[in-house]
Amino acid sequence: MLALVAAPLAIVVTALYWPMVLFAPSLMSSAEMTTEDGKPAPFSVMFPLPLDIDLGLHAAPLAILLIDWLAFGHQYSKRESAIFAPVAAVGTGIAYGTWVEWCASANKTCTSCGIVPESLCR
Repeated sequence: MLALVAAPLAIVVTALYWPMVLFAPSLMSSAEMTTEDGKPAPFSVMFPLPLDIDLGLHAAPLAILLIDWLAFGHQYSKRESAIFAPVAAVGTGIAYGTWVEWCASANKTCTSCGIVPESLCR
């Protein structure tokens, strides 16, 4: 049952993170992360994560959940799919949104982790 929540979350994280890293790293920088000529700093300068850690955090969960689902997943009944999945998705979404807002208020910023530049918050 946990896979009904974990797999979609892993898909969302992977689908949002890697395109930003590869195609728009400036979206993950703040105003003070610029080079001398005012351009956004390269991603490797902003977040010096080694590739193995980056893959472990943002790609491996999806790969492992996909392998688990394909190899060991069972078919959910129509009742489980029609009732539990939407309730789990809405409940998880509300819990995550509440947590993000709490983190933002605790950090006294407009975002939970400070990746989004302040200029996009206004």
